[in-house]
Amino acid sequence: MTVWREVEFDDGAAVALRSQLSAEMNELYGRPGDAPEPDAGIDPESVLVTIVGEDAGRPVAAASLRRLGADIELKRMYVVPAARGRGLASELLRELEARAKAFGAHRHHARPRRAVSEHAHRGPSCVVTHRHHARPRRAVS
Repeated sequence: MTVWREVEFDDGAAVALRSQLSAEMNELYGRPGDAPEPDAGIDPESVLVTIVGEDAGRPVAAASLRRLGADIELKRMYVVPAARGRGLASELLRELEARAKAFGAHRHHARPRRAVSEHAHRGPSCVVTHRHHARPRRAVS
């Protein structure tokens, strides 16, 4: 059973999971090994909440919410490969959506690449992308 806990953005488990995410994305998208650190560009003061999921004391999932102007942005959502396929991402997303609503958000921002395809089944309002990340893409059916 996964236990979800709120941690500081710089919590060791959260940092380790973001590093794993960064390494996976670097490999997936062919980025060089010296690509920016996973937390580059994130002001820790803007982070509203970071949640880590643990199974038997092992960190298996994490994500953060940060303030982005009047909106809230979902940052660095990650589930370790060995824990995928068990619905952890959906659990984590539900928890983060509830937290975002508590902070007054009516939508959240996510980068489009995998989020669009992975969360499209939840409806078109689930994924909203930044204008500076948006590129024309074919519709997800």
